[in-house]
Amino acid sequence: MFATIHQCVLMLSLVLVIRASFKSLYIKNPAAQRLCYIKSETGSKYKKRHQVGEKMNTVKKLAIFGIALIGAVSVSADDHNADQQAASMVHINLCYLNEGKSMQDVADLNEDFFGWLKSNDLDPYSILLTPMATSNSPLEPTYDFIEMMTGSYERVGEMWDLVQSSDKGQSLLSGWSDIATCVTRFAHMVHKYQDSEALANSDNRVVEFNRCEARREGVGKLRERHDAILEGRDKNSTNMYWGILLPGAGGEYGVFRHLISYNSMSNYTKALEARNTSERWQASRDYNDNYAQCDGPSVWSGVVQNRAN
Repeated sequence: MFATIHQCVLMLSLVLVIRASFKSLYIKNPAAQRLCYIKSETGSKYKKRHQVGEKMNTVKKLAIFGIALIGAVSVSADDHNADQQAASMVHINLCYLNEGKSMQDVADLNEDFFGWLKSNDLDPYSILLTPMATSNSPLEPTYDFIEMMTGSYERVGEMWDLVQSSDKGQSLLSGWSDIATCVTRFAHMVHKYQDSEALANSDNRVVEFNRCEARREGVGKLRERHDAILEGRDKNSTNMYWGILLPGAGGEYGVFRHLISYNSMSNYTKALEARNTSERWQASRDYNDNYAQCDGPSVWSGVVQNRAN
């Protein structure tokens, strides 16, 4: 909806420019000045029909310019195409525990859930995360836990077909809603770096998320910038994974997240220490000024719940 409002403001600004610059332009319907209406329930955009008299070609040219300007606002946050780099679908549950429930209740139910999926050869790779360091205040705490289930698009789709069409699946969903209140996001994960051996040898996870919003001037350049970061990766780096989390469904358009994973807190703090150099601070400022504005990292402690067959 915010993107739609932004588009309307841009279009209305264009109308004001037209009126100021082309006073001889004849518009029969004064209501044509109001090009956009926002329907708050859906974020839908409506355009009023308007008639123009003389200088129709000028209006057409300006309209084309306006559409191009809106297109610049609406472009994707990142240009990491699925057919160019290794990627997966991620099902994300952002959850609060219900009163009287604990993380042990989550673990017990998920043991049954993933065991059942494994017997049907449809279990995903899954990690469960709880917050360690976030910018949330005590009065507005963050989620109690995040669950991430990763696999091919086909596998995740078939998994949920089975869950929704079977008595066992419905029973498990009912048990889940009794334990936690969650919202779901579907995302596209581009795998930039992974140490397969380190990932396989440990179920411990310390995960850093950093929410970023692409700058207009950085769109189309982000993949190149990320590839350069990967190419310049220090041989002493302690992370075992780096991914770019792009919105699929339910997320914010134009926003992406860096996900960096470590197998221990000591390896994470080594990475924090390595960032405290003038060179790294300059690189961070350059990234935020020219490519994407990032909020700053949050840190989550996690464990691998399930490894796919």
